[in-house]
Amino acid sequence: MNVSYIVLVVAGVGMFLTEVVVRRRRRERVDVREMGVSVRVGLIAYASGALPQTALMALAFWASRHFISWQLPLWNPLTWLGYIVLDDFTGYWIHRASHRYRMLWSAHQVHHSTTDFNMANAARLSPVEALYQPLADIWAPLLGFPVAIYAPLTVFSLLLAEFQHTTVIGKLGWVDRWFNTPSNHRAHHGRNPVYIDKNFGGWTMIWDHLFGTYAPETEAVVFGVTDPLDTSTVTHTALGGYPLLVHDILADPTPTGIARVALSRPGQARHRGGRLCLSTADAGNRVLQPKETLCPQSTHCTTTRSATSPPRTPPSSLSAAPAGSQKGSSMSWPESSRSSSRRLPLAGRGRRRRRSRKQAQPAP
Repeated sequence: MNVSYIVLVVAGVGMFLTEVVVRRRRRERVDVREMGVSVRVGLIAYASGALPQTALMALAFWASRHFISWQLPLWNPLTWLGYIVLDDFTGYWIHRASHRYRMLWSAHQVHHSTTDFNMANAARLSPVEALYQPLADIWAPLLGFPVAIYAPLTVFSLLLAEFQHTTVIGKLGWVDRWFNTPSNHRAHHGRNPVYIDKNFGGWTMIWDHLFGTYAPETEAVVFGVTDPLDTSTVTHTALGGYPLLVHDILADPTPTGIARVALSRPGQARHRGGRLCLSTADAGNRVLQPKETLCPQSTHCTTTRSATSPPRTPPSSLSAAPAGSQKGSSMSWPESSRSSSRRLPLAGRGRRRRRSRKQAQPAP
Protein backbone atom coordinates (compact mmCIF):
# COMPACT_ATOMS: atom_id res chain seq x y z
CA MET A 1 0.00 0.00 0.00
CA ASN A 2 1.20 3.50 -0.82
CA VAL A 3 2.55 5.27 2.27
CA SER A 4 0.30 8.25 1.48
CA TYR A 5 -2.82 6.17 2.12
CA ILE A 6 -1.41 4.83 5.39
CA VAL A 7 -0.96 8.45 6.46
CA LEU A 8 -4.57 9.11 5.39
CA VAL A 9 -5.98 6.35 7.62
CA VAL A 10 -3.85 7.15 10.67
CA ALA A 11 -4.28 10.93 10.47
CA GLY A 12 -7.98 10.69 9.59
CA VAL A 13 -8.83 8.45 12.54
CA GLY A 14 -6.71 10.59 14.85
CA MET A 15 -8.48 13.81 13.81
CA PHE A 16 -11.89 12.21 14.22
CA LEU A 17 -11.16 10.90 17.73
CA THR A 18 -9.68 14.25 18.76
CA GLU A 19 -12.84 16.04 17.66
CA VAL A 20 -15.03 13.62 19.65
CA VAL A 21 -12.95 14.16 22.80
CA VAL A 22 -13.07 17.96 22.43
CA ARG A 23 -16.85 17.95 21.92
CA ARG A 24 -17.33 15.70 24.95
CA ARG A 25 -15.26 18.03 27.12
CA ARG A 26 -17.32 20.97 25.90
CA ARG A 27 -20.42 18.98 26.87
CA GLU A 28 -21.70 19.19 23.31
CA ARG A 29 -24.17 16.58 22.11
CA VAL A 30 -22.52 13.91 19.97
CA ASP A 31 -24.89 11.89 17.79
CA VAL A 32 -23.14 8.52 17.79
CA ARG A 33 -25.79 6.92 15.56
CA GLU A 34 -25.38 9.57 12.85
CA MET A 35 -21.60 9.21 13.02
CA GLY A 36 -21.98 5.46 12.60
CA VAL A 37 -24.25 5.93 9.58
CA SER A 38 -21.74 8.34 8.01
CA VAL A 39 -18.84 5.92 8.47
CA ARG A 40 -20.74 2.91 7.10
CA VAL A 41 -22.12 4.83 4.12
CA GLY A 42 -18.59 6.09 3.44
CA LEU A 43 -17.15 2.57 3.52
CA ILE A 44 -19.76 1.45 0.98
CA ALA A 45 -18.99 4.44 -1.25
CA TYR A 46 -15.22 4.03 -1.18
CA ALA A 47 -15.46 0.26 -1.69
CA SER A 48 -17.74 0.69 -4.71
CA GLY A 49 -15.62 3.47 -6.20
CA ALA A 50 -12.13 2.08 -5.56
CA LEU A 51 -11.93 -0.23 -8.58
CA PRO A 52 -13.51 2.16 -11.15
CA GLN A 53 -11.37 5.03 -9.91
CA THR A 54 -8.17 2.99 -10.06
CA ALA A 55 -8.99 1.69 -13.55
CA LEU A 56 -9.93 5.13 -14.88
CA MET A 57 -6.82 6.86 -13.57
CA ALA A 58 -4.59 3.98 -14.77
CA LEU A 59 -6.09 4.34 -18.25
CA ALA A 60 -5.58 8.10 -18.18
CA PHE A 61 -1.93 7.79 -17.11
CA TRP A 62 -1.35 5.09 -19.75
CA ALA A 63 -2.77 7.40 -22.39
CA SER A 64 -0.58 10.26 -21.19
CA ARG A 65 2.57 8.15 -21.52
CA HIS A 66 1.75 6.99 -25.05
CA PHE A 67 0.10 10.07 -26.55
CA ILE A 68 1.36 13.08 -24.55
CA SER A 69 4.82 14.17 -25.65
CA TRP A 70 5.55 16.36 -22.64
CA GLN A 71 5.81 15.78 -18.90
CA LEU A 72 5.76 18.52 -16.28
CA PRO A 73 8.72 18.46 -13.86
CA LEU A 74 7.80 16.72 -10.59
CA TRP A 75 9.94 18.83 -8.26
CA ASN A 76 8.97 22.18 -9.68
CA PRO A 77 6.67 23.96 -7.15
CA LEU A 78 4.69 25.46 -10.05
CA THR A 79 3.64 21.93 -11.08
CA TRP A 80 2.08 21.30 -7.68
CA LEU A 81 0.54 24.77 -7.55
CA GLY A 82 -0.87 24.37 -11.06
CA TYR A 83 -2.47 21.05 -10.14
CA ILE A 84 -4.12 22.59 -7.05
CA VAL A 85 -5.50 25.57 -9.01
CA LEU A 86 -6.92 23.41 -11.83
CA ASP A 87 -8.28 20.82 -9.40
CA ASP A 88 -10.00 23.59 -7.44
CA PHE A 89 -11.49 25.04 -10.63
CA THR A 90 -12.90 21.76 -11.98
CA GLY A 91 -14.06 20.74 -8.51
CA TYR A 92 -15.93 24.02 -8.12
CA TRP A 93 -18.02 23.45 -11.26
CA ILE A 94 -18.68 19.77 -10.59
CA HIS A 95 -19.75 20.63 -7.03
CA ARG A 96 -21.96 23.44 -8.29
CA ALA A 97 -23.56 21.13 -10.87
CA SER A 98 -24.24 18.62 -8.08
CA HIS A 99 -26.47 21.24 -6.46
CA ARG A 100 -28.12 22.28 -9.74
CA TYR A 101 -29.26 19.06 -11.45
CA ARG A 102 -31.46 16.44 -9.80
CA MET A 103 -29.59 13.48 -11.28
CA LEU A 104 -26.44 14.67 -9.46
CA TRP A 105 -28.11 16.14 -6.38
CA SER A 106 -29.84 12.80 -5.75
CA ALA A 107 -26.37 11.46 -4.96
CA HIS A 108 -24.81 14.54 -3.38
CA GLN A 109 -27.67 15.12 -0.94
CA VAL A 110 -26.46 12.04 0.94
CA HIS A 111 -23.49 14.13 2.01
CA HIS A 112 -25.77 16.99 3.12
CA SER A 113 -28.36 14.84 4.89
CA THR A 114 -26.89 14.79 8.39
CA THR A 115 -27.92 17.36 10.98
CA ASP A 116 -24.92 16.65 13.24
CA PHE A 117 -21.97 18.27 11.46
CA ASN A 118 -18.75 16.44 12.31
CA MET A 119 -15.62 15.00 10.72
CA ALA A 120 -17.30 11.67 10.03
CA ASN A 121 -19.57 13.61 7.67
CA ALA A 122 -16.62 13.95 5.27
CA ALA A 123 -16.94 10.22 4.51
CA ARG A 124 -20.73 10.37 4.03
CA LEU A 125 -20.83 9.98 0.25
CA SER A 126 -23.22 8.26 -2.10
CA PRO A 127 -21.82 5.20 -3.92
CA VAL A 128 -23.00 6.84 -7.15
CA GLU A 129 -21.01 9.99 -6.37
CA ALA A 130 -17.94 7.87 -5.70
CA LEU A 131 -18.29 6.46 -9.23
CA TYR A 132 -18.37 9.77 -11.12
CA GLN A 133 -16.04 11.85 -8.91
CA PRO A 134 -12.86 10.44 -10.54
CA LEU A 135 -13.92 12.18 -13.75
CA ALA A 136 -13.00 15.43 -12.01
CA ASP A 137 -9.30 14.42 -12.05
CA ILE A 138 -8.96 12.74 -15.45
CA TRP A 139 -7.56 15.93 -16.96
CA ALA A 140 -4.38 15.80 -14.81
CA PRO A 141 -2.41 13.07 -16.63
CA LEU A 142 -3.67 14.29 -20.00
CA LEU A 143 -2.09 17.70 -19.32
CA GLY A 144 1.26 16.14 -18.47
CA PHE A 145 1.12 16.12 -14.67
CA PRO A 146 3.35 13.31 -13.34
CA VAL A 147 1.85 10.18 -11.79
CA ALA A 148 3.71 10.69 -8.51
CA ILE A 149 1.81 13.90 -7.77
CA TYR A 150 -1.60 12.24 -7.64
CA ALA A 151 -1.46 10.14 -4.44
CA PRO A 152 -0.03 12.74 -2.00
CA LEU A 153 -2.30 15.53 -3.20
CA THR A 154 -5.35 13.25 -3.14
CA VAL A 155 -4.58 12.27 0.45
CA PHE A 156 -4.00 15.88 1.45
CA SER A 157 -7.29 16.85 -0.20
CA LEU A 158 -9.19 14.16 1.73
CA LEU A 159 -7.62 15.22 5.04
CA LEU A 160 -8.43 18.85 4.26
CA ALA A 161 -12.04 17.84 3.59
CA GLU A 162 -12.20 16.10 6.97
CA PHE A 163 -10.74 19.19 8.67
CA GLN A 164 -13.45 21.33 7.05
CA HIS A 165 -16.29 19.25 8.54
CA THR A 166 -16.22 20.37 12.16
CA THR A 167 -17.82 22.80 14.59
CA VAL A 168 -14.85 22.68 16.95
CA ILE A 169 -12.78 25.20 14.97
CA GLY A 170 -14.19 28.70 14.82
CA LYS A 171 -13.52 31.54 12.41
CA LEU A 172 -9.94 32.11 11.21
CA GLY A 173 -9.99 35.79 10.25
CA TRP A 174 -8.61 36.70 6.82
CA VAL A 175 -8.00 33.01 6.04
CA ASP A 176 -11.76 32.46 5.85
CA ARG A 177 -12.06 34.94 3.01
CA TRP A 178 -9.72 33.13 0.64
CA PHE A 179 -9.61 29.47 1.69
CA ASN A 180 -12.20 26.77 2.31
CA THR A 181 -12.06 26.74 6.10
CA PRO A 182 -14.41 25.01 8.56
CA SER A 183 -16.39 28.25 8.87
CA ASN A 184 -16.95 28.51 5.11
CA HIS A 185 -17.87 24.85 4.79
CA ARG A 186 -20.29 25.04 7.70
CA ALA A 187 -22.08 27.77 5.77
CA HIS A 188 -22.12 25.55 2.68
CA HIS A 189 -23.86 22.79 4.67
CA GLY A 190 -26.46 25.16 6.13
CA ARG A 191 -30.08 25.14 5.05
CA ASN A 192 -30.51 28.76 6.10
CA PRO A 193 -31.69 30.75 3.04
CA VAL A 194 -28.59 32.94 3.18
CA TYR A 195 -26.28 29.92 2.85
CA ILE A 196 -28.04 27.92 0.13
CA ASP A 197 -25.95 27.36 -3.02
CA LYS A 198 -22.87 29.03 -1.54
CA ASN A 199 -19.18 28.18 -1.05
CA PHE A 200 -18.60 25.44 -3.63
CA GLY A 201 -14.80 25.69 -3.61
CA GLY A 202 -12.75 22.73 -2.43
CA TRP A 203 -9.35 24.26 -1.72
CA THR A 204 -10.04 27.99 -1.95
CA MET A 205 -12.87 30.52 -2.15
CA ILE A 206 -11.39 32.24 -5.21
CA TRP A 207 -13.93 30.86 -7.69
CA ASP A 208 -16.82 31.60 -5.31
CA HIS A 209 -15.73 35.23 -5.19
CA LEU A 210 -15.37 35.38 -8.98
CA PHE A 211 -18.73 33.76 -9.74
CA GLY A 212 -20.78 35.30 -6.93
CA THR A 213 -21.37 32.25 -4.72
CA TYR A 214 -19.37 33.22 -1.64
CA ALA A 215 -21.13 33.70 1.70
CA PRO A 216 -19.37 34.13 5.06
CA GLU A 217 -20.71 32.51 8.20
CA THR A 218 -22.80 35.34 9.62
CA GLU A 219 -25.55 33.53 11.54
CA ALA A 220 -25.99 30.24 13.39
CA VAL A 221 -25.96 27.41 10.84
CA VAL A 222 -28.88 24.98 10.67
CA PHE A 223 -27.41 21.83 9.14
CA GLY A 224 -29.16 19.43 6.77
CA VAL A 225 -31.45 19.77 3.77
CA THR A 226 -34.81 21.51 3.66
CA ASP A 227 -36.61 18.26 2.81
CA PRO A 228 -34.79 15.66 4.97
CA LEU A 229 -33.87 12.23 3.65
CA ASP A 230 -34.90 9.01 5.34
CA THR A 231 -31.69 8.19 7.25
CA SER A 232 -33.22 5.52 9.47
CA THR A 233 -30.98 2.89 7.88
CA VAL A 234 -27.68 2.83 6.05
CA THR A 235 -29.44 1.59 2.90
CA HIS A 236 -31.97 4.42 2.86
CA THR A 237 -29.21 6.95 3.43
CA ALA A 238 -26.97 5.56 0.68
CA LEU A 239 -29.81 5.56 -1.87
CA GLY A 240 -30.20 9.31 -1.42
CA GLY A 241 -32.77 10.94 -3.68
CA TYR A 242 -32.76 8.27 -6.38
CA PRO A 243 -36.00 6.50 -5.33
CA LEU A 244 -37.93 9.77 -5.76
CA LEU A 245 -36.03 10.58 -8.95
CA VAL A 246 -37.02 7.22 -10.44
CA HIS A 247 -40.62 7.81 -9.28
CA ASP A 248 -40.78 11.06 -11.22
CA ILE A 249 -39.09 9.56 -14.29
CA LEU A 250 -41.62 6.71 -14.41
CA ALA A 251 -44.42 9.29 -14.52
CA ASP A 252 -43.16 10.30 -17.99
CA PRO A 253 -40.71 7.62 -19.23
CA THR A 254 -40.17 9.21 -22.64
CA PRO A 255 -36.67 10.42 -23.59
CA THR A 256 -37.84 14.02 -23.31
CA GLY A 257 -39.53 13.37 -19.96
CA ILE A 258 -36.47 11.61 -18.56
CA ALA A 259 -34.21 14.48 -19.63
CA ARG A 260 -36.57 17.06 -18.14
CA VAL A 261 -36.66 15.33 -14.76
CA ALA A 262 -32.96 14.49 -14.63
CA LEU A 263 -31.89 18.02 -15.56
CA SER A 264 -34.46 19.88 -13.48
CA ARG A 265 -33.55 21.71 -10.32
CA PRO A 266 -33.81 19.87 -7.00
CA GLY A 267 -37.31 20.30 -5.57
CA GLN A 268 -39.06 19.94 -8.91
CA ALA A 269 -41.08 17.12 -10.44
CA ARG A 270 -43.08 16.87 -13.65
CA HIS A 271 -46.56 15.73 -14.52
CA ARG A 272 -47.04 13.26 -17.32
CA GLY A 273 -47.96 16.09 -19.66
CA GLY A 274 -44.56 17.72 -19.17
CA ARG A 275 -45.85 20.48 -16.88
CA LEU A 276 -43.39 21.35 -14.14
CA CYS A 277 -44.86 20.66 -10.69
CA LEU A 278 -43.89 22.71 -7.66
CA SER A 279 -45.01 22.59 -4.06
CA THR A 280 -46.18 25.84 -2.50
CA ALA A 281 -42.95 26.03 -0.47
CA ASP A 282 -40.85 25.81 -3.64
CA ALA A 283 -42.99 28.26 -5.58
CA GLY A 284 -43.09 30.86 -2.82
CA ASN A 285 -44.70 34.06 -4.04
CA ARG A 286 -43.06 34.23 -7.44
CA VAL A 287 -44.98 34.20 -10.72
CA LEU A 288 -45.00 30.72 -12.19
CA GLN A 289 -43.75 30.12 -15.71
CA PRO A 290 -46.09 28.94 -18.52
CA LYS A 291 -45.07 25.28 -18.14
CA GLU A 292 -45.24 25.28 -14.34
CA THR A 293 -48.14 24.26 -12.17
CA LEU A 294 -48.79 24.30 -8.45
CA CYS A 295 -49.56 21.34 -6.19
CA PRO A 296 -50.50 23.00 -2.88
CA GLN A 297 -51.17 19.69 -1.15
CA SER A 298 -48.43 17.77 -3.02
CA THR A 299 -51.05 15.28 -4.20
CA HIS A 300 -50.05 15.10 -7.85
CA CYS A 301 -46.33 14.67 -7.48
CA THR A 302 -43.54 13.97 -5.05
CA THR A 303 -41.13 16.84 -4.65
CA THR A 304 -37.59 16.51 -3.34
CA ARG A 305 -36.78 19.96 -2.12
CA SER A 306 -33.14 20.21 -1.19
CA ALA A 307 -30.56 22.60 0.06
CA THR A 308 -30.75 24.28 -3.34
CA SER A 309 -34.40 25.19 -2.80
CA PRO A 310 -34.80 27.47 0.22
CA PRO A 311 -38.12 27.10 2.02
CA ARG A 312 -40.30 30.13 1.43
CA THR A 313 -43.49 31.07 3.18
CA PRO A 314 -46.24 31.35 0.58
CA PRO A 315 -48.77 34.19 0.80
CA SER A 316 -51.59 33.38 3.21
CA SER A 317 -54.14 33.77 0.44
CA LEU A 318 -52.35 31.07 -1.55
CA SER A 319 -53.35 28.34 0.87
CA ALA A 320 -56.38 29.89 2.51
CA ALA A 321 -58.39 31.17 -0.44
CA PRO A 322 -60.63 28.58 -2.11
CA ALA A 323 -60.40 27.96 -5.82
CA GLY A 324 -62.20 30.57 -7.88
CA SER A 325 -62.33 33.14 -5.07
CA GLN A 326 -59.32 35.17 -6.21
CA LYS A 327 -61.19 37.26 -8.74
CA GLY A 328 -61.40 40.32 -6.57
CA SER A 329 -57.99 39.87 -5.01
CA SER A 330 -55.15 42.25 -5.72
CA MET A 331 -52.77 39.32 -5.97
CA SER A 332 -51.55 38.42 -9.48
CA TRP A 333 -52.28 34.73 -10.05
CA PRO A 334 -50.40 32.96 -12.84
CA GLU A 335 -52.54 31.00 -15.26
CA SER A 336 -51.06 27.63 -14.28
CA SER A 337 -51.88 27.97 -10.58
CA ARG A 338 -55.57 28.88 -10.82
CA SER A 339 -58.52 26.59 -10.38
CA SER A 340 -58.28 23.31 -12.24
CA SER A 341 -61.45 24.30 -14.15
CA ARG A 342 -59.31 26.70 -16.21
CA ARG A 343 -57.57 23.69 -17.74
CA LEU A 344 -60.73 21.69 -18.61
CA PRO A 345 -61.64 21.05 -22.24
CA LEU A 346 -64.01 23.60 -23.76
CA ALA A 347 -67.02 21.26 -23.53
CA GLY A 348 -66.39 20.69 -19.83
CA ARG A 349 -66.10 24.41 -19.20
CA GLY A 350 -69.45 25.05 -20.92
CA ARG A 351 -71.29 22.47 -18.80
CA ARG A 352 -69.81 23.96 -15.65
CA ARG A 353 -70.90 27.47 -16.65
CA ARG A 354 -74.47 26.29 -17.37
CA ARG A 355 -74.65 24.57 -13.97
CA SER A 356 -73.39 27.75 -12.31
CA ARG A 357 -76.06 29.86 -14.04
CA LYS A 358 -78.86 27.48 -12.98
CA GLN A 359 -77.69 27.55 -9.38
CA ALA A 360 -77.52 31.35 -9.45
CA GLN A 361 -81.10 31.78 -10.76
CA PRO A 362 -83.56 32.76 -7.97
CA ALA A 363 -86.24 30.25 -7.12
CA PRO A 364 -89.76 31.20 -8.57
